[in-house]
Amino acid sequence: MERLRLVKLSYYYFPTSHWSRMVSLCIAEKGLSPERHFVDITTNANFAAEYLRINPRGVVPTLVHNGETICGTERICRYLANFDGPQIQGGDAAAGWADRLSAVRMMHVSYRTWIDQGGHSGSRLADKVSRASQYALDYPDLRDHYERKRAFFENFIAEIDDPIYMSGVYEAVRNLLATLAEVVADQPFIDGESWSKADAAATPVLYRLRDLGLLDGLAGDAQPALASYLERQMERPSFAAVFVEDPFLNR
Repeated sequence: MERLRLVKLSYYYFPTSHWSRMVSLCIAEKGLSPERHFVDITTNANFAAEYLRINPRGVVPTLVHNGETICGTERICRYLANFDGPQIQGGDAAAGWADRLSAVRMMHVSYRTWIDQGGHSGSRLADKVSRASQYALDYPDLRDHYERKRAFFENFIAEIDDPIYMSGVYEAVRNLLATLAEVVADQPFIDGESWSKADAAATPVLYRLRDLGLLDGLAGDAQPALASYLERQMERPSFAAVFVEDPFLNR
């Protein structure tokens, strides 16, 4: 496969975003130094018209390489694998696990937990709905994109407020963690002896669950294997670069 040449690489992200962290880990493992653009999702900067013209979904992260825009966390990771540097793609098992871990409804789990803890996440979600509705009027050329965002957040709010729906989300997470623990109990990485994009997907999931205080309860008997695996990932230089030393973490 022909390797990509790095001429101009721009990276739009929010440093503590679950999906941004997956891409940021891949960037760090590849040793790349893109031009970084801070997209403050806490103030809805991803709703700005100029950002939607880059990424029509208005989500982070986004990669722009020599004028070509690449959206979607999994797609960006696949794209990054084509640059010179350490291998991050992995085999079929890595690809399968990256897909499964990327599909975890961490946004649901995170917001439900933050709301239950008494934060302002509920009002922020309501603001996203009203903001999308207003922007649809303010920017007619982007109306369809804003209408999709409004519908997404209206549906999202209904889902996290539905105990039956969230019960299914938590059960899916438990089952996934149990299976993942079996994989990492006997090998250093998900793909065996080598780090891959599957580990880039797993690390933010486990770290977020731990940060929310949910890992022990959801993992059950799988907790020791998963905790040991997470500790191994936290010892990697890429973890420090993404979770500790990112230039935008303290903004």
